[in-house]
Amino acid sequence: MSEFTQPQRNAGCSRPKVSVVMAIHNEERHGGAAIESILDQTFDNFEFIIIDDASTDGTPSMLACFAAKDRRIKVLTNERNLSVPLSANKGLAAATGEYIARMDSDDIAYPNRFAEQVAFLDESPEYIIVGGGVEYIDENGDVFRTFDRGSNWWEFEWSSFFRAPLAQPCAMLRADAVNKHNLFYDNNFNRAADFEYWHRLLRHGKGCELPGVYLQYRIHDRNIPV
Repeated sequence: MSEFTQPQRNAGCSRPKVSVVMAIHNEERHGGAAIESILDQTFDNFEFIIIDDASTDGTPSMLACFAAKDRRIKVLTNERNLSVPLSANKGLAAATGEYIARMDSDDIAYPNRFAEQVAFLDESPEYIIVGGGVEYIDENGDVFRTFDRGSNWWEFEWSSFFRAPLAQPCAMLRADAVNKHNLFYDNNFNRAADFEYWHRLLRHGKGCELPGVYLQYRIHDRNIPV
């Protein structure tokens, strides 16, 4: 597993509450909607770290336009395609927020996602990760299934032995736990990196899924499990 070192924060700079980490590769069709859904959050104290994984389409130009308009956006560019897990690790290492929100470049977050997840983690220090319900949408954005069950910590941990206990782009986790325990994605599990990652993360704290839908998860022929 590749190791990353948390960069030192600049003295005097205020720490954002949330660092949003999103990897993107050749997603000019849906990437704009994903980015806008983050910028439209009702909770706005965040930095938005986007890792361009060596895109060859119009994605770099799109990212440059967004970054020019919103100072919260920080674009990191890979010189070669590294994979989603390794790109996400670059974002995790660069994050300066108290919490880290994961996001995928083809999904859409609901505006209340950050506000409710931050409130929960603020009130529940024993929890290291929180997710929520999702709507599954197709290539054109039409909803075809909703998965909103909610789960307490023991249901969440039990399910982690058999499957990913939450949708990766709906996860928010504590940055201090990531840094203290060197918790980064293992690229040896490229096709199931999220399953392995959440299972390892839960050795250090509790997790749960909040009731309610917080994300639209897009299903198409280019999905890569992370």
